[in-house]
Amino acid sequence: MRTFSIFTGAFLIAGLAFANTSTNELPADGYAAIVNARVITVGDVLEFVQAGDLQMRDEFAGAELARRRQEAYNNARDLLIEQALIVEDFKKLGGAIPDRVVDDRIKEFIFERFDNSRAKFLEALAEEQITLDEWRTRVRERLIVSILRRQEVTDRIKITPGALQKAYDGQLEKWKLPARIHVRLIALPLPESDDALKEDQRQIAIRARGRILAGESFADVAQEVSQDSKAAAGGDWGWRAPSDFSADLRDALKKLPTGEVSDIIETPAAIYLALVEGREAARQRTLDEVRPEIERSLRQAEAERLYSRWMERLKKKYFVQVF
Repeated sequence: MRTFSIFTGAFLIAGLAFANTSTNELPADGYAAIVNARVITVGDVLEFVQAGDLQMRDEFAGAELARRRQEAYNNARDLLIEQALIVEDFKKLGGAIPDRVVDDRIKEFIFERFDNSRAKFLEALAEEQITLDEWRTRVRERLIVSILRRQEVTDRIKITPGALQKAYDGQLEKWKLPARIHVRLIALPLPESDDALKEDQRQIAIRARGRILAGESFADVAQEVSQDSKAAAGGDWGWRAPSDFSADLRDALKKLPTGEVSDIIETPAAIYLALVEGREAARQRTLDEVRPEIERSLRQAEAERLYSRWMERLKKKYFVQVF
């Protein structure tokens, strides 16, 4: 089942970008790194990349597989080093995680992953050859990482109105919305050389238009007679840029007044009836409209900057050796 090796990576500081050696095999065992007196083994690293490694074997081969596997290994090793640095700093600062907090987290984990069955949880631990004390240590250290990351990174992020405005002004093209139209279509494909079938399609279109002009809804008629993938939706193509349509159809839609049913529109590929339900002119999205998107981007960039500076300080403060 390999339950723990699959989800353990979720507790790392950041996600892994799975996958550079000249062979397809990663190291089997030995030291991967030392942080102060703490040893990170190759096995520790491989535990975090195992699930992704199986997926990569299905998707890649040869040199590309080797490159991706080594990249994943390096990423996991570096993240474990960073986690070890954080734990070392927490201990040096005299920090402590109460046992009850660890116990509560383990209870939550058992509830979420094992239907609140402690027996199933212990069985999975045994299958993974992990003792309960080892798992408690992992949980404690991941809580430490979470607490210090919040203190050193998340709580220090400040996005000012000036920064938001500057980011908005610097990407004005990105915030432009093109003109859009909300279109319903009845589409009847035309054969390349069967004139009789082409005429049959024209007659279907003529009768369909007559029904709509007589009072039937465009959507109901489209559901019945349209022969494309949007028929079940009443011919509703939603809001689209005019460029989404062929040149012949685009020109006809441009001339069609909003709310009116078109004449028969015949192109080399199909016959159409169209109804434009709405139009929106091209416009610039305002800062208020895009503020959440900009703020997310700025917060992510600032989090990465603060985290990198934090790790630089810790690597100068503690002994780190990579093998």
